Amino acid sequence: MVEALTGVLFWYIVHRYSFTWAALAYTVFTALLIAISFIDLDHMIIPDVLSLPGIALGIAASFVIPRPWYDSLIGLFVGGGMIWIVGSLGELVFKKEAMGGGDVKLMAMIGAFLGWKMVLLTIFFASLIGAIIGIAMKLATGNEYIPFGPFLSVGALCALFFGENFLQWYLTFLIPSG
Repeated sequence: MVEALTGVLFWYIVHRYSFTWAALAYTVFTALLIAISFIDLDHMIIPDVLSLPGIALGIAASFVIPRPWYDSLIGLFVGGGMIWIVGSLGELVFKKEAMGGGDVKLMAMIGAFLGWKMVLLTIFFASLIGAIIGIAMKLATGNEYIPFGPFLSVGALCALFFGENFLQWYLTFLIPSG
């Protein structure tokens, strides 16, 4: 399953970005997301050995991805910072860990690769998908502990593949034409 998913996603990246440095950066990013997701599903942990080098790779990739390099730095802090704030507030409210440190580093990595706009969309997509699947799993199994890393990864891939189109579509509702 992992191999098939990886192959399909790599094919889509090359199909979309051709054989460019950006495509190479996004395949590395996708490989990291896949590995992190399946490890988090199996062991409820996001290994620093993947996320921390991923942050550095995301910053390095910002020089070959067609957007300003500082967008990656802002994305790193926005992504990691927002999840840290949500986790801290959740801990205050629920009196238990609401978000692990691995999620913070994963979102910092996602922000480094995608920039601040797409990291905001990542959180939106991940929260929406996570809520739907999380509620269904809670009702089906009664298990309240579901790792959020895979949802962050899926949200990041949605932002990478569909984010710009989604933003353009959404802005048509905010800014009337004519």
